[in-house]
This record gives sequence, structure tokens and C-alpha cells, in this order.
Amino acid sequence: MDQQTLLSLLSDHPVIRGVLLRDVQDAIGRDRQIGYVVIKASAELTPEELRTHYYIKNIEPELIPLILQQIWEELLGKKCGIDDDFFGEGGHSLQAVEMLAHIEGKAGISLPASTLLTASTIRTLSDAMVAQSCDASQPSIVQVNQSALDQFNQDKDTAPFFLLHGDYTGGGFFSRHIAAHAELDDPFYIVQPFGLQRNDSSPLPDSIEEMAALHLEAIRSLQPEGPYRLGGYCNAALIVYEIAHLLTQSGSEVEFLLLIDPPNPKKLAKFPDYMSKSLDDYRARRKQLGKPVPKDKEIEHRNWLLSHYNRITAQYDAEPYAGTVHLVAFTHKQAEQWQQMAEKCEYIPVEIDSEKHGEAIVKSAGQIGVALGNLLVPEANTSHGAEPGVS
Repeated sequence: MDQQTLLSLLSDHPVIRGVLLRDVQDAIGRDRQIGYVVIKASAELTPEELRTHYYIKNIEPELIPLILQQIWEELLGKKCGIDDDFFGEGGHSLQAVEMLAHIEGKAGISLPASTLLTASTIRTLSDAMVAQSCDASQPSIVQVNQSALDQFNQDKDTAPFFLLHGDYTGGGFFSRHIAAHAELDDPFYIVQPFGLQRNDSSPLPDSIEEMAALHLEAIRSLQPEGPYRLGGYCNAALIVYEIAHLLTQSGSEVEFLLLIDPPNPKKLAKFPDYMSKSLDDYRARRKQLGKPVPKDKEIEHRNWLLSHYNRITAQYDAEPYAGTVHLVAFTHKQAEQWQQMAEKCEYIPVEIDSEKHGEAIVKSAGQIGVALGNLLVPEANTSHGAEPGVS
């Protein structure tokens, strides 16, 4: 690339005030360019953000599908077409995370995991990469059934469904299967956990109650008035349970509340050592790791998130709920605990062929989606039958 083109490309960044380029030779005599940038006062610019800006401006859009195809075929071990679905071709959540890392390494574009909830083909993911800016923070709420109405009409008799997927160590990709099998005509929104994306430097709430209040604010930005339809998995089941309390206390109607594999509703009397880390520990760790969290520290960051969520989950002391709870319980003990918490508890039976926590939700997502569709729109889903696992 000639100096003038590179100078123009770097100067195009909104926080760069000046650029200086020098021609040099490396140790074996090859011509190289060194660039120095001066950023505007009070602005921040990390090397990762600068690389992302460079790659986005420098990569020809028509090359992106070829880059993706190469990554997919290496991961999946098979030929992939431009309209093949990554998960439909056998990709799983760990491969999805690996795929995003390969994209960042080969194209310099850092995509949030939530991108794959709505862009899981080479064609749609290429469009998302072209549109990606230097700000890789992910949206808190994503609509996954784009064929449904794009905006909720308050005059309708039905309402959107909001699912808090609670998968803070991955992307919550199982929620796509729940949405696909539910086949709702109204918007199906997936609400992301706090701290999921390493580029997200927003403050991390320190309790289930704080998280519920912030998520409710985001939900109300899309649906200001009830009735509300809500669901949550694992720790997010506690959050959505608390959201239901906040709504009923404010006089809003909660039409449907789904709890999937919720933790113990009562506060633990004694916390294990791994739950002892405080929010101050988190803030100190984020400051040490940097903004955004470096790629080689992402596993460490996710492990910290795991301990943080475990701690606030153990500290939550649920109050009885004066309404109906629809419960997907993976253990008998879990069902007994929650039966005492709600005025009415209706069980959703699912067939579980795995005792591992993460595998159970993936393999039962299809069944949960079918049951959800039958409960929310029974007259439109009578042809559904519970399916053993994800298809």
C-alpha cells in the first residue's frame, strides 16, 4: 500500500488527530512502513481498535466470504456454501467461539457472539463484517425471528417474548433453537448477559436485583406497556423472576413467565471460597487486563465472570411470586424448591439424555421451543410434537 493511501486510511479514524509515516528497512533488508498516530485529547484508542479500523477499510468486501468459507471448512471439516447455516452444518458453541477468534485473527474484525444469533450463514455474516465498526460492543437485546413483525404494535392482542439466555461463558446459541421451534408470529427477543463480550467495558451489576432493574429498562425500551412474556435460563431465570416481581409491583401485567433450569431460589447460608470475589475485585481485574480484554486473557475473564455470577446467584433470596410460573426443571429437587415459590407452578416435561448442565439445555432446546409455542399460541401450534433434542 502506498503512503498516501495508508495516510488517508489512518487519518479517517474519528479520534486520530495526526499521522506520521516513515519508510524503513527491517533486519533482512525488506522495505517496511512505520506509522505514528496522535489521538485527540480525552479520546481512547487501543491497538486492537486501530487494527480493526485498518482491516475494515483495507479488506475488499468481496474477499470476506472467501475468508469465512476457508475458516468454516477448516473448523467443520466439510465443504460449505455461502447460504449454509453454521449450526445447521454441525457447528456447536465452542466452534462458534473459535470461529469468531479466527475471524479476528485473519480479518482483524472483532464480532460479538450475539452476531451469530441473526447472522449464521457466510452471506449474512459477511454483511455483518462489512457493516462492523470499531465499536464491537454487542447490543443487549437481539431479535432472532426476523420474519416476525419488526416492531411491536400496541393494538395487538399478543406480545413479544423476551428470553434471557444466561450463558455468560458462551453465546447462548441454544436460544436460536428455542426460537425456531416456538415458531412465534410475534418478535422473539434474546437478552444478552452482562459482561459477555470482552469489548464491553460497561459497569457490571453486583446483584440479581440490579441486573433485573437494568434488563427491565432495556425491555421497556422495546415494549413500554404490558402484558409481558418473559423467560430465563439458569442464573437468568432468577433475573427474569425478579423482573416479574418488579413489573407486578409497578402494576404491569406479566402474562407468561418461564423459568428454565433455575438455581436454588433461596440464599445460601455459607458461600464457597470461589464465590468470595467482590465487585471491587472485578473492577481491579478489568483495569489490569485492559480495555478491551486481550484475546489471550479472555478465558481468565470468562472464569472470573463464572465466579461472579455464581456469587450473586448464591446471594439472591427469592420472594414468593403471586402468579403462575412455567417451569422446566432438570432435577426433582429443583422442581420441589420452586413449587413452594409461586402461587401456581406448571411443569413443562422434557426428555433429558445428559446429566451435564451445559449439554442438557442444548439437547432439550427443541423440546422447550415446541412447548413454548404450544403454550403461547396453542391454536396455531397444535401440529407440533415434542421433539427429543435439537434438530
